[in-house]
Amino acid sequence: MKMREQRWLGLVMVVISWLLLTIAAGGETLEERDATAVLLTLPLGLYMMFGETLVLYQDDAPASAREPPGEDVPSYQAGADAPVSTITAERKEFINGKEKSN
Repeated sequence: MKMREQRWLGLVMVVISWLLLTIAAGGETLEERDATAVLLTLPLGLYMMFGETLVLYQDDAPASAREPPGEDVPSYQAGADAPVSTITAERKEFINGKEKSN
């Protein structure tokens, strides 16, 4: 589904590029004929249409699923201004790139 949406958005960007070129072609002054935006929209639109990689990123996961395992909220000590970090063993393994050991 995401790839289909990306291809449609790529087509929209190509159409926007075409509209920018037609508007710039009818300009009388140098500023009105500027089509610099086409240098960004046209290649990106073509890449989105014909590329095999997913360019768009859509995060559908809830916030709790995006946090790394063992992530704790820092706790505050009474009278102290700086938070005390609590890093669990699971978090240390996550930071070091190791999987959770059972």
